[in-house]
Order: sequence, then C-alpha cells, then structure tokens
Amino acid sequence: VIDRAAAVGVTKIILTAGTVKESRNAVKMARKWNELYPQIHFCCTVGVHPTRCQKVFDAPGASADKLLDDLLAIARDGMSDKTVVAIG
Repeated sequence: VIDRAAAVGVTKIILTAGTVKESRNAVKMARKWNELYPQIHFCCTVGVHPTRCQKVFDAPGASADKLLDDLLAIARDGMSDKTVVAIG
C-alpha cells in the first residue's frame, strides 16, 4: 500500500491514535516507517478519541492526571523530531 501511495505522489501520511497506547505506538510506527520509506513523511496524532474515553478511564489505576501526563510526555517526545503534528 505504501509503495503504491508513493508511486502516485503521496508525500505525507498521518497515523491517528485514539488512546494513550495507540499514541505511543503511532510515534514508534511513524519513526520506523520514515526510515523504511524515506520518500514519504510519516507523522501522527496523539490523544484520546471521545468515543474511547470510557474505555480509557475505566482501566484499573486510570486517572485524568496520569492520562494527561502520559499524553504530554508522548507529545513532547514526538514534537522533538516533528513526528507528532496534532493533539486531541
């Protein structure tokens, strides 16, 4: 799919995340794919989608403060090399 996208001129792809875990994975995947496919710039979002909030906050040990701290750490890390382009 990525090779076909590059062949038709796609130069940027944004990976979206809907939970803290997905946000962490999206940063890792975007960085990995940037190395594997240098013709396309991969970046990602960090955040919790409104439809996923209940699942996130029902997890054992979950709190709003921890969630925000985790998302902020992921966002700062990803912003350091322009991997993270949106927060929500």
